[in-house]
Amino acid sequence: MIDYIVLTIILIGAVIAGLWLKRAAVQERDRLRAVREAERAAEHARMVAAVREALLDVGYTATAADADREVAAVAAGAKGGE
Repeated sequence: MIDYIVLTIILIGAVIAGLWLKRAAVQERDRLRAVREAERAAEHARMVAAVREALLDVGYTATAADADREVAAVAAGAKGGE
């Protein structure tokens, strides 16, 4: 009878440990997903800044709003090509 009690305690411990590991894995997955999204946003911001700088380098002298529209159009084209 004591053998069954010991095996039951071991089984319960294993189930609890498995649930804890699963929770840790989900948290790590979510953390990595957030890091990946932040990297994508930073890369997008760098591309937008590069396009804006290129527009200024070629003498684009419209208002800031016009430049922002041009940058948005280029960014939309880049997203469509992915």
